[in-house]
Amino acid sequence: MPGDFVWRGDQFLTRAQAIARDAVEKGGVLFQRAVKDELNKDASNIQSGGQPSAVGDPPNKSSGTLARSIQIDRSLLRNAKNPKVAVGTNVKYARIHEFGGMIRPVAKKALAVPIGVQGRRAARNAGSAGIGSLDLTFIDRSSKGLPPLLVKPPGNAEKKGAKTEVLFVLLPSVYMPKRPYMRPTYTRMHDRIVAIIRNTILDKLRRK
Repeated sequence: MPGDFVWRGDQFLTRAQAIARDAVEKGGVLFQRAVKDELNKDASNIQSGGQPSAVGDPPNKSSGTLARSIQIDRSLLRNAKNPKVAVGTNVKYARIHEFGGMIRPVAKKALAVPIGVQGRRAARNAGSAGIGSLDLTFIDRSSKGLPPLLVKPPGNAEKKGAKTEVLFVLLPSVYMPKRPYMRPTYTRMHDRIVAIIRNTILDKLRRK
């Protein structure tokens, strides 16, 4: 009847769902940016040979690949009852940084573990070609009960003071202590994420 109040529940529900999706997405974007910032904060480390961070601290920046890989998946926002976003990465070593664990070789018999700044720099320079592309010498130390080494002989052995650079030690497995970056960032950003979701919802509900 004219003048009667008509409750359009379907329209209200549709608007409420849209508001929730927008608010959750903004919270996800804030978290994504915070994780990237956390992984990018030590930019000088790229030039220094990639000095590892202290155990328990977020990993120091080396190549920048992990930071660039942090993405936000918005496909879950389509869930009308429980819209959500996922922030993460598909980089293989991301999980071992976050949770720690044992690393074992997949296709080879041993892992080439960089030694010191020179070793980390050599590994980074080898890139996707792998350390097999480097002109290194294998040093067998089995007679001493020690793991083998990969070394770089001096360019000019006759030059006074020329030294062999020990770059890698070959090991059957390596334990990687955790250097989490996702959970600590979420804990630190939790209140701000909740605030931006709440404020977005309140702001949109005030609008006609």
